[in-house]
Amino acid sequence: MASQELSFGKFRVNGVKVKKSAEQVKLGDIIVFSLGNKLRAVKVTELSHRRGSSFDACKLYQDLCIDSLSV
Repeated sequence: MASQELSFGKFRVNGVKVKKSAEQVKLGDIIVFSLGNKLRAVKVTELSHRRGSSFDACKLYQDLCIDSLSV
């Protein structure tokens, strides 16, 4: 699903459209994407060197709460 969304240009990292799912992110990067008809933004606060659960992944970013904006 994410790769299909990437092909539609729905993800941006620091304002730049992401075209590949292997895009590297760094601490402090801002990721903006659409979820349904809302925009969502998160800030990368930690990095992990392994794939973990969704519970673990939630600890790696800060939700910037811009979901009141419609696309």
